[in-house]
Amino acid sequence: GKDMDGMNGAVTKLNSTLGLLKSAFVGAMAFAGLGSVMQTADAMQTLNSQIKIATGSAEKHAFAMSEIERIAMANKVSLQSVGGMYVSNERALKQLGKSQEEVVKFTEQVTTAMRLGGGSAEAQAAALTQLGQALASGVLRGDEFSSIAEQAPMIMELMADSLNVTTGELRDMAEQGELTADAVYKAMTSAEATEKLKSMSQQTSSTIQGSLENVRTQWDLTVHKLMNSEGGISGIIAGGIDKIATGLGNFKEHIP
Repeated sequence: GKDMDGMNGAVTKLNSTLGLLKSAFVGAMAFAGLGSVMQTADAMQTLNSQIKIATGSAEKHAFAMSEIERIAMANKVSLQSVGGMYVSNERALKQLGKSQEEVVKFTEQVTTAMRLGGGSAEAQAAALTQLGQALASGVLRGDEFSSIAEQAPMIMELMADSLNVTTGELRDMAEQGELTADAVYKAMTSAEATEKLKSMSQQTSSTIQGSLENVRTQWDLTVHKLMNSEGGISGIIAGGIDKIATGLGNFKEHIP
């Protein structure tokens, strides 16, 4: 009798303890999840603001967001990377008098070339940074050319084919300052480059990683819509945090 009662009591206490641990674990996971959601919301808000500034109007901003999503989904790559590249291209190509549609075309061609060329995400990001700097300066040469040639050979191959030169001759053109931003744009958006990218894309197979990237893209856009829209949750949370900061500042002033 007593032994059985004691055993039952121990089992009840163990179940209670496990229940508390489970609740704590779920709570910790929820908190971590909230942190992840807030990071995503902030990243999307930053990207959204950059695109707004680059495009300059509500209509162009909406078109850019739609096209960035389409390009990311079609290539199964990061929405953030495509968005960042679009912003860089918009600023640089606007100086050449290119339209928004032409900026979108260039962004799509480069995105597709990077995907087909493979390489690590870090190498691709570095190459895109160098390409953006070259477009902004008006000419592709020196370290920027070398970096892209090493980390994004597909772009070099497309440009060489479009200009009907070898990659060695392309390097010579870069040294002589002949690879202007306009020349790079024309080479990357030529009919030859478009046809080659289309042909290569048809020969590639889908990957789990790519499909997961598309899930991330839709998740980012969903979080952005829920958190960052007019009267969204992000504004409420940010306002609350600002009040806490103000309160702490006032409290600090009264500490002897």
